[in-house]
Amino acid sequence: MNARTGKCPDFITGDSCQINNFDAKNLIPNYYEVDTEISRNNQDNVTNVQEHDLFKDLIGMMKKIRGSGYNGDIPAFSASLSKSQNLGSNTNVLFDKVWTNVGNGYSTQTGVFTVPTGGLYQISCTVVGASGKTLRVHLWKNEQKTVGLYPNLANFNSATLNMVLDLKEGDRVYIRHGNSQSELVYNEPGTDSSMFSGYLISK
Repeated sequence: MNARTGKCPDFITGDSCQINNFDAKNLIPNYYEVDTEISRNNQDNVTNVQEHDLFKDLIGMMKKIRGSGYNGDIPAFSASLSKSQNLGSNTNVLFDKVWTNVGNGYSTQTGVFTVPTGGLYQISCTVVGASGKTLRVHLWKNEQKTVGLYPNLANFNSATLNMVLDLKEGDRVYIRHGNSQSELVYNEPGTDSSMFSGYLISK
């Protein structure tokens, strides 16, 4: 007789399992079910601890992404052109439609993002050139020209840049036209296809 199940093994037949009508289930200790419940509770506690530790790890990863020691809002901006803009020599592109401006670092009047908090920033820009027309603009950091954008001449092509810059508080970042000839940043109404954005990735 199996003490835990109260059943006979398969190889025993007849009444040989019963001894004076005694039920073998009574052989199961009273504390067996209690021990089983304690084991389940312990397992639940272990699971809860593991989930808590995982949550703490995720929070730690998020803090690292936000920047060590930085607990404020993450400076970020995103703006696009609501209409095409003619660019003269050394003219900033004025992305006039603001989508995001956490920290108020971006100005639609100047097209300049002034860094509110120093650190590493991801900076992105896309510009669209008019069909059959040249367009040359660069990303500037203060008075330093960095990478350029040159959409080709065919079919309203676009060009995109992505840069990580180490910026100090008060640094200025903007997109400036560098050609001596007048050129056009194209935008079909309602498309917002030319844009400029950036955000802090590490302090």
